[in-house]
Amino acid sequence: MSEAVVPCLVYLVLQIIIMIAGLNIVRDKELNIMVFLKSWIMGQMLLFAILQVVAVPMIVLNWRFSVLFWTYIGIVTILFGFGLQRLVKSKISLMIHWKSFSWLSIVLIVSASLVILSQSCIYFFGIHLDEDDSRWLAEANDALEYGHMMTVNFHTGELMEQFAEIRDVTSPWPMLFAILSRVLNTRVSIVAHTVYPTVELFLLYGIYYLIGTELLEKKEARFAFLLLAAVITYFYGGSVYTQGVFSLIRIWQGKATVAAVIIPCILYLFICINKRDRASDWMYLGMTGTAACLMSAMGVSISLIMIAVYGIYHIIVYLRWKRIPLFFLSIIPPLMFTLTYYYLKG
Repeated sequence: MSEAVVPCLVYLVLQIIIMIAGLNIVRDKELNIMVFLKSWIMGQMLLFAILQVVAVPMIVLNWRFSVLFWTYIGIVTILFGFGLQRLVKSKISLMIHWKSFSWLSIVLIVSASLVILSQSCIYFFGIHLDEDDSRWLAEANDALEYGHMMTVNFHTGELMEQFAEIRDVTSPWPMLFAILSRVLNTRVSIVAHTVYPTVELFLLYGIYYLIGTELLEKKEARFAFLLLAAVITYFYGGSVYTQGVFSLIRIWQGKATVAAVIIPCILYLFICINKRDRASDWMYLGMTGTAACLMSAMGVSISLIMIAVYGIYHIIVYLRWKRIPLFFLSIIPPLMFTLTYYYLKG
């Protein structure tokens, strides 16, 4: 635990960079607390998506991990610079009018915050180890130590002439932990089991709060929704496939992040598209679908199915034929990585 304190604090600071990078795509005129929350969430989806788009071709071409690392760091730095420029030029309003909050709202805010904080502490103070993620950690460590991406046998450590696991080529989730491990100057296992999940839980509940703001008008109802979601997550652990387990025990695994974070985020975007039908929400949808592809083969298939089914339903039911081009743009990334997987496998 002591080894994780400094890396975790640094990773918290890095969330500011992610949030500012997200301002490049969240184009609200006035920057307030809700805009910063959305830019943080969409900023992380953006950086996940960029890593997916950059990493897969480099892995297929057998490039070194160092090329991926410095390319990705360069892109993030550029996005941060442009976001910082917008931050300086924009009007910022961070005032919280506490008089508009009832006592019930304050009680619900405090209660929800304590429950969410306690869940985050589960990861920081009590690490759960699962043999299912040993492959990912081995692949991340091999990239760090030897520079080879996905061509080392994770059982024996031998360099192979072919890819060890095709599904990891098209969903290179371990490369995220390899990059974070080098940036934070700590072990991959600490990043995966302690640093990443401790912060990612807050992002998860940020998405739940955004869903609440779209579905509910009163502040009390929104905070009650957030508290209820946190409490249900605590006790919804009947099997290894439930949302509670994905969120509180194994969120560092790619498929768990898909279940805990990506699916709620896609549902939030569906709600936004239904209510306002903005082109930007379709862009967020395609970006989130691309981010899902980074995490696992399950993320590729689920994002493809969800976007395809919803897009067809939305266009037909709401008669929004002009949105067909946006629908195709949002579905192209998961479809492209699906075809890439079958091509490499075949």
